[in-house]
Amino acid sequence: AGDAALALTHIEASLRLDPLGPLRDVQVFGMGLARFAQRRFDDALALFEQSGLLTKSAFAMAFGAACYGQLGRTGEAR
Repeated sequence: AGDAALALTHIEASLRLDPLGPLRDVQVFGMGLARFAQRRFDDALALFEQSGLLTKSAFAMAFGAACYGQLGRTGEAR
């Protein structure tokens, strides 16, 4: 709903409650989306990579490429 800091608080709490849950990759990706919304592209990219979804999802690849582009790493964005 546009509150990235609140989203991070909730996702971090869910990870503490269930650190080995089956949706961990999605939760970590969600943290990356929140960091992206905060324009913290280095942090977002690291979380996207950690999620393991960058090579499995076109949606994730698009956000990864957007981070690379925002960081001026156009070769990697391509």
